Amino acid sequence: MRLCNLYSCSRLGLTSLGYLWRRDQQELLQEMIDARVHAILIKVAALGLDPDKHLGLTLQQIYPHMLKMNMKFGLNICGEGGEYETFTLDCPLFRKKIVVDCSETVVHSADPFAPVAYLKFPKMHLEDKSQDNSEDMSSRLTGLSIKTGEAMVQQAISAVKLHVDVARRKEQEARRTRLRPSTNKGVCMQDVIVLKKTHGAYTWLSVAVYKPKDSSNKRTVEETAQVAMDKIKDTLNGSGLRMADIVHVQLYVADMADFGKVNSRYKQYFSINPPSRVCVEGAFHASGKLLQLDCCVWKGQTGEGERRTMHVQGLSHWAPANIGPYSQVTQVDQTLFLAGQIPLCPSTMLIVVGGIIPQTRLSLSHVQRVLSAMCSGASLINSRLVICYVTDISYVHVAKDAWEQNTQIMDDVQHDDSITTGLETYVVVPALPRGALVEWHVTATADPVGWEVKRSLCSAGGAEVTLGCCYSTGRRTAAVKIGLGLPCTSQEECLSLEEVIPTLVHELSGLLSGCGLELQDVLVFRIFYLPEVAEEQWLHSVMEDALNQDGGGAPALAFVPVSALEPGQVLTACCWVQGPLDHRTRET
Repeated sequence: MRLCNLYSCSRLGLTSLGYLWRRDQQELLQEMIDARVHAILIKVAALGLDPDKHLGLTLQQIYPHMLKMNMKFGLNICGEGGEYETFTLDCPLFRKKIVVDCSETVVHSADPFAPVAYLKFPKMHLEDKSQDNSEDMSSRLTGLSIKTGEAMVQQAISAVKLHVDVARRKEQEARRTRLRPSTNKGVCMQDVIVLKKTHGAYTWLSVAVYKPKDSSNKRTVEETAQVAMDKIKDTLNGSGLRMADIVHVQLYVADMADFGKVNSRYKQYFSINPPSRVCVEGAFHASGKLLQLDCCVWKGQTGEGERRTMHVQGLSHWAPANIGPYSQVTQVDQTLFLAGQIPLCPSTMLIVVGGIIPQTRLSLSHVQRVLSAMCSGASLINSRLVICYVTDISYVHVAKDAWEQNTQIMDDVQHDDSITTGLETYVVVPALPRGALVEWHVTATADPVGWEVKRSLCSAGGAEVTLGCCYSTGRRTAAVKIGLGLPCTSQEECLSLEEVIPTLVHELSGLLSGCGLELQDVLVFRIFYLPEVAEEQWLHSVMEDALNQDGGGAPALAFVPVSALEPGQVLTACCWVQGPLDHRTRET
């Protein structure tokens, strides 16, 4: 029914209001009672509900019994599973109350375990109420215990623990790394660059649009977006794929002020159940890049899993509706690709006030709620690869503390040593949608157990290289993170990437091998780098040469220039290795 309402509202240009959706059922029923909703049960149809005992009871009378039945049989406390139906006789909004003069019990099914019966009212009448009927509707609600959207947001924020160690944060912020820049910087000579790689059922496709070298060919923002989307569509069609096969999109814009204009063209290429999406502003000022769209495409064969999406468009107290043509999460087999979660108040779609701490807590609450809604029982500990975007270096420590503290709490609750949380990457970017200070991009799995983490540390060319792999012991699936920076004890101020990257690739190959994977299993590496390190073309050339020397099929490379990385870092790379994979790899 909710989906039917959403589709109808979308077709008519209306907004669906679903403020009761995914509310805590015990809390919700108590709120109805406190709000003086006088409703009685007129039908029962579940184990634990007896027509002779429970028909005609009020919500207040049935409440303690439904709590017991929820614990014993799993009945929905509010009757949302069809356990019971109600009829409202009176509430503060009614000008008159309904009085039942007589009733009859009709037994529909005399099942000995779960009988079905309902009340029939042959005669009823209306009676005046003692309240002043001239009062407007809002006046009648005065004094009632009704939660506001702000109260619901504060409740969500309070559920996320966060204690910030200010001294530690300032110490880490003081660390900076300088680089010895390369003299072999490349320059992009094309207006549009298309990169694609296919491995098994997955295809990675990237389209980047640059400022035209010929000023007479200058495009508007909308035209730039259309060029990129047409390239994606044509490239997919040429490979026997469709836009509907895209499961996740990472959208990088040169100016977040253009987000709305890009959206206006982007939405024309998708219908119902679009892919999930993350959007951030890249530090493209030096490269001349205007727009970059990286698409994860999946087209499985029969028996290779299925695709599911959660596309919420209505306002609620649960989590934000999408602010563009994307789904909150796309699931392929066991993998969940979440859309970027920013700290929007779900009922108003406005950014929560108060700065980075409440924004971090609320956006993390959205991640938790989307995960649990898509996959029953899932939580933050189901996350395997986490990229947290913030807009200031001082926010990195706040976000990191929030993630560590809340995943630790969940680990303690689970009491299961076999549960392992994934890898996190923290990135500083110029801007995020709606002026948010933080955005969480999470890739998770439905299976919380059977995961292990291996780490490796090495030094090369004065740099410290840290590698981590969170991998499934039962499937060829993993999350990988690479960090490059100066050692904490190093007195050196400069490093050269030409000396470091070959060692990095060698160590990565060894780490993957120890996890039952190969370098060719990696579809694409997403590389966050500082523009002062090198221009993208040069960086791409150096890394591609090192990867090809290792032999086998080198992964594709997606470069994203950023404002800053974690303290001490100059380059961070991460990837999601999705299995099972077909080793008959085709590259283009």
